Parts: sequence; C-alpha cells; structure tokens
Amino acid sequence: ANQVNDTLEQIFGTNGNENVLTDTDATCVANLIVGAPMTVQNGANWNGASGTVVLLQNQNYTGTTVVNRSSTLDFRGTLTTSSMNVYGTVNVAGEKGTFINPNTNVNIPVTLRPGATLRFDNNSGVLPITATEGRWGDTTPIALNNSILRLQGNTGVEVVETVGAISASGGTNQIQIVRGVIGRGTELRSPSLTRVGNSTIQFTHNGSQLGSDERLILTTAPTVTNGMVEPWMISASDVQFLTYNADTGFTIAGFDRVQAAATLAASVAAPTERTFFSGNVVLGGSSDFSTYALRLDGNVTLGTATNDTSTGNRLILGSGGLISNGTRTITAGIWAGAGGTSELILYNNGTTAIGDLSNVNTAGQ
Repeated sequence: ANQVNDTLEQIFGTNGNENVLTDTDATCVANLIVGAPMTVQNGANWNGASGTVVLLQNQNYTGTTVVNRSSTLDFRGTLTTSSMNVYGTVNVAGEKGTFINPNTNVNIPVTLRPGATLRFDNNSGVLPITATEGRWGDTTPIALNNSILRLQGNTGVEVVETVGAISASGGTNQIQIVRGVIGRGTELRSPSLTRVGNSTIQFTHNGSQLGSDERLILTTAPTVTNGMVEPWMISASDVQFLTYNADTGFTIAGFDRVQAAATLAASVAAPTERTFFSGNVVLGGSSDFSTYALRLDGNVTLGTATNDTSTGNRLILGSGGLISNGTRTITAGIWAGAGGTSELILYNNGTTAIGDLSNVNTAGQ
C-alpha cells in the first residue's frame, strides 16, 4: 500500500493527506485515466488493462478524467476535475458523492461515449438533506449516446434525483430506475426527454413497478396518442409500450386488443388500438391487420407463400411500433404508418426473422 501511495504522490503530488489526488503544482495539473483505451488492431482493450478505481474521499486534482471501456470509476466524495469522458462506468455513491464541483458549485462536464454507464448509486448511502442539489446539477442536461443512465434507490429512505433535460442519440439507450426495497420510492425528475435522429430508449426497472415505486417524472409531458407515448420509448422489463400521466410519470400502456392464434380470411381494422398477438397468426386471402402498435408473441405468416404484400397481407402499424417477444418469424408485409412510409421502430429481445427466401420479392416487405 505504501508503494502505491508513493507512486500516486509522484504522479499527482500530495497535500499531506494520503489517498487524495492533487495537482503536482500550480503549473502542472494532474489527469486521471482509468483503464486503457481500445487497440486499433482488434477493437478490444489492452490485455489486463481494465479495472476499477474507488475514491472514498474528496479529491483535489483539476485535470481531466477518462474512464475507458470495461473500466469503472467509483467516487464517494467531491471532485474538482475539469471534465470527464466516459467510455466505461462512472458510479457516484455514498453520503458525499456528487458531480457538483465544490469550488465552482457547477456540475463537472461529463461526456458519455457509446457504451458508457452513468450511475447514481444510493445503495451505500444518500446525501444529507442539507445538500442543495443532489448527485447531479438540477439544471445540467444529460446527453445519452448509446448509453445507460441508472438511478439506484436506497433501502431506508425515499430517493429523488433531479437532473436537467435528458436527450438520447446514437442508437439504443437505457434508463434504469431501480428501487432499493419494496415500498421505497425511487424517482428521477427532468424537464424533458427527447431523441436525436432515430435513437431509442429502453426503460429497465423491477417488473410492473414503473410508475409505482420507480418513477420518471417530466416537467414537459410527452404526447400520449391512443393511450401510449411514441414507441421509441418502451419498457424492456415488461416488454410493453409506455404511457404517461402527470402523477406517476411513465408506466406500461397495456393492450386494447388480444388476437389469439388464427388464420384470418378478412382484414381487421383497429387503427387506434394497441394489439397483442398471443399466438401464431396467418394472414389469409388478401387480409391486412391494421393497428396502432403491436406486440408479437407468435409468428405472422402468409396464407400463400407467394402472396403479393404490396396490395394485401400486411401488418399496418399506425405508430410504427412493433415489439417482437422471443424468437419470431414475419413473412407478412409490414407497413409503418397508414401509407407505409413512416419509421418502423422494432424492439426484439430474441431473434426476429423477417421475410422468406422462397418469396424474396414481397415477403416481409
């Protein structure tokens, strides 16, 4: 341990207090790098170059902080770092851990790279009630970029964390809100939740608890159409679409219609309903199935393998939202929007095969 401390003092300098990382001197700031970057040759970390750094005390260094892929920075006090680039996991925890710089009272600039996790961990303790802001600045935005944002609750007290506007870009993002124990609320508050481009957000939580013990409350409520918010936001825990209300925030939307296993000879028009296919459905004749959003727990196939799906035998999804639960096959046509020209947003937690090699011109189109 002494050898480690001596080495850290040579790199960071010392302020007379062991385990506090400090700039070497006024002209030479210290930077903290956790783990090693990926290699160009194989797209992986240097062998053995990932790990975890835990900072239990307030730190004084003012250089930059980089947390590399597969590595974790866990801090339980304050930091004065000038910025943080996160490719791995950064965990703020304990009774003093916060991103608020004590010298400026401003949130440390944090850039989340693809694959990063930002975790507010209250399992090991919570901030005192005298804290004017929580672990993150109340008005500081969070820009997810194919990233994970996690709020972990506490077993002894209710937890509420207020952050700035949340935006999602770069593919699939996750918002994880997890209570510490049954009956203890864990709530994340934000002015708004928006997407950039074609990004999506999956909510992860204890099953059926989103909107109960585990909540995301927005100042600007998302639009609810036909009983659900836009399908780029879904519950991965419940494998369902979401709705929203001002009292409990996001919660599962449920379904208006259940379609059991069947061969359909006539079209079904349910353009405002959220539909659940509980078994395999065959679209016979030239039948279409029109609905606002759809979850599949069965396959959807053509009555005749060579049917022309440009004129019939289509799933027509008004919102473009499609959840495929498990291993599924779809040979029917798929239209997103009434005219088939809108964005199709597909969530699948298994393998979804779309199309048929024996009918490559129309199947699954």
